[in-house]
Amino acid sequence: MGLYNSWEEKLPEPLRSLRCIFCDSPIKPVNEAPSLDAFQYVCQNCNSKVVIEISGSLLADHLYERLQQDNPYKMELHTEIGNSKQKKFPLTVTKIAEHYHV
Repeated sequence: MGLYNSWEEKLPEPLRSLRCIFCDSPIKPVNEAPSLDAFQYVCQNCNSKVVIEISGSLLADHLYERLQQDNPYKMELHTEIGNSKQKKFPLTVTKIAEHYHV
């Protein structure tokens, strides 16, 4: 699977417990891009047709913790995923940093 899918026990919470970072629902890790440096999963509650890809860089960055504490932004992203017609929803340090203007 994606590089981070191979090391689920090393993921930060709530991903380590196989819970969605946006809605805390159970998730299913997927193998959409095995060479991708990301954790990839599907959340039935967010959008069962979208693979959420959280980059390894974001998982290792302080912005991941900041995102976890920002419920309004998590709800905004949850809505964006729910409305998405794309097959993938990549979350990167760049995307999150743009939101926080850092």
